[in-house]
Amino acid sequence: MPGKLRAVGGRLPIQGKRAHPALGIAHAEKPPDMAATMTHEGGTVYRLDVSGTLHKADLEPWQRVLATEAAHLSSVRLLVVLRNFDGWSDGSDWTDMEFYQTHGDRIERIAIVGDDKWREQALMFIGAGLRPAVVDFFVPGAISQARHWLAH
Repeated sequence: MPGKLRAVGGRLPIQGKRAHPALGIAHAEKPPDMAATMTHEGGTVYRLDVSGTLHKADLEPWQRVLATEAAHLSSVRLLVVLRNFDGWSDGSDWTDMEFYQTHGDRIERIAIVGDDKWREQALMFIGAGLRPAVVDFFVPGAISQARHWLAH
């Protein structure tokens, strides 16, 4: 069942009937200090909404959720939506590639939706062309095309 995801006190809950007991209790609201939230859109598709400045600490809980879900489902597809996005924080250690090395092959497709000014940096950040997943970028008005592309 689709639902919003939220990291709570170090636990990583998933809302709805598909919740994993090891991940804790589900909550639907976004914590005010997080630049990223994740929603299960159904099936193997997960949506990551990013706004403001993204810090590594904002992303790590969702990487753990995706790793758990990918192990449960064998693979996932990711819709990344950049809305009111200001970029990546300077102080974060973005050189840590552990998630990519350990779980990158379990992500089948990645669709990024955002302002075209972020296209090159977002594709570079996500590792387009370096990972097994097919990655594409869509402008904000094309979110339905991004979902269609993810489904095929």
